[in-house]
Amino acid sequence: MNRELKAYLILLTVPVMWGITFPLMHRIVAGYAPSLFVFWRFILAALVMLPIFISAVSKRKLNWVDVRYGLIIGILNSGSFILQAMSKNIWTHRGRLF
Repeated sequence: MNRELKAYLILLTVPVMWGITFPLMHRIVAGYAPSLFVFWRFILAALVMLPIFISAVSKRKLNWVDVRYGLIIGILNSGSFILQAMSKNIWTHRGRLF
C-alpha cells in the first residue's frame, strides 16, 4: 500500500468512527447515567495516557505548572462531556439540529 492511499484511508476512517459514536453514545446514555458514562470514559483515557505522562515527567519534558493547567482544562472538558451526555436524554435528534 503506497503512502498516499494509506493517508486517504486514515482520512476516511476518522470521520466514519466519529459518526459512529453519536448513535452509540445515544444507546449507552439511555441505559446509564451520563455522569457515570463520562466517568468511565475518562478513567479509560487516563489509563491509556498514564504511561506517556509518566515518561514525560521522568524525562523532565513536562513541568508541574503544565500538569496543573492540564487538570483545569480536563475538569472543564469533563463538565462539557457530562452536559452533552445529559442533553442526549432530553432532546430528540431534530431538536439538536437547531
